Amino acid sequence: MSVAINQVFMNIISNAIDALSNYNSQRPSAEIYLNLNRIWITTEIIGANCVIRIADNGSGMTEEVKKRLFDPFFITKAVGKGTGLGLSISYQIIVEKHGGTLKCLSEIGQGTEFLIEIPLDFNKEITSSKQSTGVWTKSSGSEKIT
Repeated sequence: MSVAINQVFMNIISNAIDALSNYNSQRPSAEIYLNLNRIWITTEIIGANCVIRIADNGSGMTEEVKKRLFDPFFITKAVGKGTGLGLSISYQIIVEKHGGTLKCLSEIGQGTEFLIEIPLDFNKEITSSKQSTGVWTKSSGSEKIT
C-alpha cells in the first residue's frame, strides 16, 4: 500500500474527531459521561481484499450530507475549519490509485462508518514497483524480499 493510504486514514480519523467534538458541544456533560466518544478501527481480509472500517458513535449524517460527502470543496465544518478536500482526495486515492472502494454508512443518531476496501493483488504491486529493495517476490511457492 502506498504512503497516500496514510493520508486517507488521517483524513477520516481527523473528521471523526471533529465530528465527535461538535457532537459533544450539543450534549449535556452527564450524557457525554454516560456515552463516551469512541472511534473503532477494524481490519480484515475478505477474499482477495483488505477491508478497513473506521467508525464512530457520533451524531451521524443526513442523506443529503452523505450524497455530497466526496464532492470537492463540500464542507460541513465551520468557516476556516477545513478545505472540503480531505474526503474527495481520499476517494481518489482509494478508488483511482488502488482500484478499491470507499463508502460511508451513517444514520442520524447512529454514528458513522467508513468502509475502505482495497484489492490485495500482490503480483500487480510487484510488477508495478520496480524498486531494488523491499519488494516481495514469489518464486517456486516461497516468498522473499529482494
